[in-house]
Amino acid sequence: MGETWENDRAQWAADMLRTARYPVVLDSSLSSPPSPAPPHPRAPALRAAPPRRR
Repeated sequence: MGETWENDRAQWAADMLRTARYPVVLDSSLSSPPSPAPPHPRAPALRAAPPRRR
């Protein structure tokens, strides 16, 4: 599947483990540029306002 795909999956798995508060260290050969931090689990979710009635 290719090295890029493998690196992307390794980074995704590391991000998910970090989100679950596990310490993760990847070898630099597996790391891609850092992805944006996921929102804090207790942060309020943004929701769209319901449509206005006419």
